Amino acid sequence: MPRPHDPFTITRDDLAALVAGAELPQEQARKILDALTDAIEDGLKRGCKVTLCGFGTFEARQMPERHMRNPRVDSGPGALKAIAARTRYAWRPSGNLKR
Repeated sequence: MPRPHDPFTITRDDLAALVAGAELPQEQARKILDALTDAIEDGLKRGCKVTLCGFGTFEARQMPERHMRNPRVDSGPGALKAIAARTRYAWRPSGNLKR
């Protein structure tokens, strides 16, 4: 039995069902969708920018180390805390989707 989810959320199964509507078995559509998401993930891990024309661009952004102030501590050694550098993943929609 399918579990209820947010009506504004499209899950992988929902996408597979939409693709399967184009005369493809749902299992095959799921494999295609999994291959696509794996390819995007692999590209991002290698530091590549992944562009799907008409849909958007996925990219990995390197965020440098930064310092933040703890508002609960006025001063002293606990006032500033270092936030480690990290990789942030972002998606930017294409012009077609922005219109």
